[in-house]
Amino acid sequence: MDIMHHSSTFLLLTIPENQRPSLTYALIVLNHNLPEFTPLLWKHAQLRLCADCGANRVYDEIPLLFPREDASDV
Repeated sequence: MDIMHHSSTFLLLTIPENQRPSLTYALIVLNHNLPEFTPLLWKHAQLRLCADCGANRVYDEIPLLFPREDASDV
């Protein structure tokens, strides 16, 4: 049986960009409360998907999640 390893090192801001693992991250947003670190997940995800009314959640929370961003840029 293969062992799976999970890592959240991409959440660490202290890792220089050139030393981060070259992995592709996807973010799936559901219709649940979004955690405080959602902007960090959003930033590192190469693919962002919304399911189960997740797009409504993102739309409703854009001002809270990205206060310095224009909503159309997110």
